[in-house]
Amino acid sequence: MNLLTGRVNNEGTHFELDGGIELPLNGGYRQYAGRKMTLGIRPEHIALSSQAEGGVPMVMDTLEILGADNLAHGRWGEQKLVVRLAHQERPTAGSTLWLHLAENQLHLFDGETGQRV
Repeated sequence: MNLLTGRVNNEGTHFELDGGIELPLNGGYRQYAGRKMTLGIRPEHIALSSQAEGGVPMVMDTLEILGADNLAHGRWGEQKLVVRLAHQERPTAGSTLWLHLAENQLHLFDGETGQRV
């Protein structure tokens, strides 16, 4: 599972990472505004998207070819991210992938206690 450290914005609608990256949340998190949190998402719940569709950019560092699937490894700031891709998807290192995170598959954890919220 990808585990990303950040904060819920004041409106409770986005998860903010260092470097200005904002990931949309499905709402209901206003009570956690400004608090340090950890967001978890599995590589298979991240899909390729586009800038026009509101995707979030990630520069890919390496591609791990596994057979039926491939794993794209990259970073958002200093935080590592792994994305599962279909076998036919083979982007080159250094290319930008536009990503969509399935909002119903996001897991938020309290940054202090580690408890799921």
